Amino acid sequence: MTVMPPDFATGVRLSVFNGANAAAGAETLLRRSLINAARDYDVQMQIDCAELALAAGRDDAARSLYELVFLRLGFAPEQLDRQRDLACHTGLWPIEDIPAADYPDRPAFSVDAALAELTALQAIPLSGLPEHGADLFEMPDFGPTASAVERISAPAAAGACSALCNLLRQSEPAEDLGGLLDRLRDTLDEPLPLADRVGADLPDLIDLFVYGSLRDFVRRHHDIAFAPFGSPSLFHAAARLDPGALGPWFRNAGNVIRTSRDIVGLIQHAAGDDDMPAAIDRWSVLLAIHLPAAHRLDLVDELADLGRMRAIWALLAAAARRLPEHEDLPLLWRVRDAGLDCSDAPLGIAAQRLATELAKNNRIEWIILAEIYATIGDDESAEAMIARALAIDPDDRGIFDRLAALRQGRFSAYAVTGGFGTSKGRQQLRFARWGGAPRAA
Repeated sequence: MTVMPPDFATGVRLSVFNGANAAAGAETLLRRSLINAARDYDVQMQIDCAELALAAGRDDAARSLYELVFLRLGFAPEQLDRQRDLACHTGLWPIEDIPAADYPDRPAFSVDAALAELTALQAIPLSGLPEHGADLFEMPDFGPTASAVERISAPAAAGACSALCNLLRQSEPAEDLGGLLDRLRDTLDEPLPLADRVGADLPDLIDLFVYGSLRDFVRRHHDIAFAPFGSPSLFHAAARLDPGALGPWFRNAGNVIRTSRDIVGLIQHAAGDDDMPAAIDRWSVLLAIHLPAAHRLDLVDELADLGRMRAIWALLAAAARRLPEHEDLPLLWRVRDAGLDCSDAPLGIAAQRLATELAKNNRIEWIILAEIYATIGDDESAEAMIARALAIDPDDRGIFDRLAALRQGRFSAYAVTGGFGTSKGRQQLRFARWGGAPRAA
């Protein structure tokens, strides 16, 4: 009989494996769990995989899989204590490799604690933000990736993950943290889908899972680690935030801050006399990383109402970095509408171009993009987008009508006058503040 250690996240015990075939049964379940968990790298499924690897007698795999969990759950004192307990129970790490937890004094109420954390984080020196939001965005290449940097191999990803954990356990950010983060960003660029290798040997599946999970983690937390929004020092500090306040990597922000307006309010209180527009732009982007989807959509609307287009460009850039593995069409539509309402046609076009990449066979997405281009006077691009729509549905009379109107110089009937999904009241507010119909930069 193999008794599993306490579940790392919840403190409950996993099922007990019985009989001589316990290890073989655990391996079968591990293979299935790795394939399922690779769909979105859910932390509870990662924990299950780690415990199954331990039950199967694959200690090296269990160590790597648990370290992925450590990264996701952060390095606050509570988590360091759990890591030490796990090390004592399993022997996977020397206990001296995990420092004893040092619990600081904290406000008891979560909102007060979050405000105190955010105020302290704003004291970390960070680079300035570019004046133009478009400078934050780069259209992703959806073709085969090519990099001049030698990539981290799937087997080597476990070592990189372990090194990152060791650096984040330290009480102060180490000098080589920035170098490791740079290396991870530059060498984890190529997706290695585990779903394409379901018949591989179990060790290869584990390596691919660790690689994919580490890649997902780095891409998701890019803005915390790298300029202009973050830095290695901010990344280190964010890893150690109180789970009862903002939470490691700001994971708990959606529970502490109930509405998008509360996010702006919290930032304003924490920023004090600092440059308020820059503070709203920076911290809205960082606090949005783990917000629930609906909450993130509301944040785009709130930022658009305030005219904080630089922050919306950054949210679009973050969404683009996670493509094609993580698609968020509703966010792209909301960003597009914000750009169109606030006279930022390049923002609307960038978001809609991403939407056409995610929905290549949806003629409506191509028609919308054509209408935006035609509205700002780019007839050549508009006609090219209409051609894409016709290739999908050559019998759609509406597409032919738009093509004829474009060529005859009478496209005004189809001109875009604002966001496609924005409420009338909100659209009028934005028109009054930011100048009305979309136009070229």
